[in-house]
Amino acid sequence: MKMFGENSRLQIEWLNKKDHHPAYIKFALMRLACEGVIDFYKISPQHYSQNVLASEKQRQLRPSQSFFVARKGSLSCKVVVDCSESYLFISPVVGDSDLYFCSSYTEEMFKKLVFLTPYKWQEKYDLESYKKHYASILERYRDHFHKIKPLIPLPMVMNIHTRLYSRLWQTYIFTLVIAKNLQNQRSCQK
Repeated sequence: MKMFGENSRLQIEWLNKKDHHPAYIKFALMRLACEGVIDFYKISPQHYSQNVLASEKQRQLRPSQSFFVARKGSLSCKVVVDCSESYLFISPVVGDSDLYFCSSYTEEMFKKLVFLTPYKWQEKYDLESYKKHYASILERYRDHFHKIKPLIPLPMVMNIHTRLYSRLWQTYIFTLVIAKNLQNQRSCQK
C-alpha cells in the first residue's frame, strides 16, 4: 500500500527511550516500514538532544509518552504520542511539538475548554483538586491545545470513533494525520 506517493515516503525518526504504553504504535510503524510504506529509524537520545529535543525536555517525557520526528522531503513534524491514563499527565513537551496525540483526549477539555462533566456519583469535594489541576493545565498549555489530537481512546472516552478500527488501521490513520500536517506546512510555505 502506497500512502504518500511513489517518491515521497514518510520517514519516522523515533526517540529511542524507554516507552512502555506506546510500544504497539512503534511496532505498527515498524511493520509499515517492513511493508515499504514508510521509513523508520530509532534515534539515540544524545543525537536528539543536540539537534531536536533537549535532554531536559526528554526527561519530561513519561514512560507512557513517546516522541518522534516525521519527515517528508524538506518538511518535518515533531510528534508526541501520549498514552497516559489521564489529562493530568500532559507533557510540557506539547510546547515543542507540532502534533500531540493523546489517548485521554476529550472534546470537552481540549476544544470546548471546560472541565469534564462529572459522573452523578461524584461529589464536589472529589472534583476540586482535578478542577484545580485542569485550570493549571489550561493556563500553561491552552495555546497548544490545537496541536492535541485524539489517539486510541481509553474506556472513559470510548465514544471516539477510532475505537472501531484495529490498532494497525489506527496507525494508518495516525500517519495520515501526520502527512496532512506536513502538507499544510508545504501550503503555508508557498
